Amino acid sequence: MKELKVFFWAMRPLTFARNLVLLVPLIFSDSLFSGIPFLKWLATFIIFCALLGCINMINQLRIAWGSKWFSPGYIKMNAKDQISTSRAEFIAAVILIVAIVWAYLISTKFGSLALTYFLLQMAYYLFLDRVKIFNFLVMPLAYTMAVLGSGYIIWYYVSPSLLCAVFTFLVLVSLGQYKTNGQN
Repeated sequence: MKELKVFFWAMRPLTFARNLVLLVPLIFSDSLFSGIPFLKWLATFIIFCALLGCINMINQLRIAWGSKWFSPGYIKMNAKDQISTSRAEFIAAVILIVAIVWAYLISTKFGSLALTYFLLQMAYYLFLDRVKIFNFLVMPLAYTMAVLGSGYIIWYYVSPSLLCAVFTFLVLVSLGQYKTNGQN
């Protein structure tokens, strides 16, 4: 039970608030307080949170594998909590498989979009983060894809102008967080 708690915090659940951008199609469709569209949106939100958590966990594992500061075979979250890398790999794989299969069960197009979202984020963490221009363009692109998937699930046509507005907003937010050489 303690390992699940440590794993949950290793997924960095506070970053799940980024997925609230998925509310955009629900708000613009005027079905924010409707039952069925909201439940479909909630399923989308859970899938993308699970995918984001797996991405965060895989990134933690990547850091643990390549770092001298971590004890071999463990991911340390704080001074007293740690989880073995083998268990973390197993739990992350199970959550990833369940999220992708659930997305494909909802719809093949949505499953493909969720898989593309996952692969784009993984490509970013593995090698695209080293390229400066991709540093602030990949994340907004991934979240814009998630907004498109959210609109698809609730049967709302997300117009290209709305997607451009969401992408531009996310690029501006990303640029606000972007740092070069320790300067803002």
